[in-house]
Amino acid sequence: MPQAIINFLETIHPLPGELKQALMESIIIEKFPKHHKLIRPGHTCEHVYFVIKGILRGYWMQRRKEVTVCFIRENETATSVAGMFNQAPGKGYVDVVETAELGYIRLDTMWELSRRFPEFGQVVEYFVRRYNRQVLRRFRLTVMRPAKERFQSFLKNYPGLVHRVPLKYVASSLALTPETLSRIKAALPPHTSH
Repeated sequence: MPQAIINFLETIHPLPGELKQALMESIIIEKFPKHHKLIRPGHTCEHVYFVIKGILRGYWMQRRKEVTVCFIRENETATSVAGMFNQAPGKGYVDVVETAELGYIRLDTMWELSRRFPEFGQVVEYFVRRYNRQVLRRFRLTVMRPAKERFQSFLKNYPGLVHRVPLKYVASSLALTPETLSRIKAALPPHTSH
């Protein structure tokens, strides 16, 4: 199954044979049950996870409430930024929302392959830039738009996700209460919430 991940990575940048072989030997494939916590505060994350199937959710605790900061779907990656760049414990969680099949690789192996193969460095850079765009999009969405527009933008940017994750997580990611989101969702035409 590492081949499926390698095939996807090659859509970002062509990879030389030696790198593909190193990835085949380094990627571990594993299934994780719903509610499994991949990343926890106070622990240093040592892996980067690639979602083959399923959905993950990144969140923080703020005043004893979960605040969803992102959803990670198929062909996306998850790790702790603190672990990735500082080899330090992070402050957030990443858990499995929908039973997931993940491929993962040690962060030290990822950095070593990035040094040895500039092509892989470009793939890593692609995922870092993608993460930064998602953070900026979420900030603009939750701070600068009215509630209804936030939900409509969510539907556009995450097609079908509203049917795969609990509504309370969607509400949290949009800085809304579940009740407010339910009212907004009910007021939209039926075909809109796909």
